[in-house]
Amino acid sequence: MSVPHTISVKCSVCGKSSKQTILLSSNRFGAPDLDLRPPQMMRGTMRWWIQECPRCGYVAKSLDDKTNVTSKWLQSAEYRACNDIDFSSSLAKRFYRHYLISEKQRNVNDAFYAALHAAWACDDTGDTENAVRCRTLALNELEKMIASGPSNEDFLVLKADLLRRTGAFDALIEEYQNKAFSSDLLNRIIAFQIAKAKLGDTACYTVADVEE
Repeated sequence: MSVPHTISVKCSVCGKSSKQTILLSSNRFGAPDLDLRPPQMMRGTMRWWIQECPRCGYVAKSLDDKTNVTSKWLQSAEYRACNDIDFSSSLAKRFYRHYLISEKQRNVNDAFYAALHAAWACDDTGDTENAVRCRTLALNELEKMIASGPSNEDFLVLKADLLRRTGAFDALIEEYQNKAFSSDLLNRIIAFQIAKAKLGDTACYTVADVEE
């Protein structure tokens, strides 16, 4: 089971303390999605992964995390209106704002996960258009991570799923059709991604689907 806990956290931007819920523990039953979204029960705990200040709107993993954003910037139209994106989910908005903050702080890792998590929140409300938009942002951040760091096969395999889920079928096939990885599972995942791309399939699949 998942165990949430309510605490008081002081916002590092405006100084206001607010009640926030943190996740003390959870568990996972089943296979993750190919973009590494965990199965239940962890899957259902996303609302506790980040916090939002009710006064100034700052969003962070923990509101006492230091930041270079100001209260004035948090009131900007870009931030408050989420670049005029009409999200159907308040959770997607919160993750997107975390993405904007991470971008401003030039934290590529946090920007990637914030955009990806926003896509997951969009998936849960059937907001397909914005799920694709957020996956495209996540893909851009992931490509920065791949370009700037040592070779990481997990990142490359994750990129294949983002390409397919955003409809970039030709790009996926061209990049991966002759690429080999160090493990049989990763090679089978890529073969699965290529096969689905050739069918024009953007659906969500799990690691268990590959292993069937």
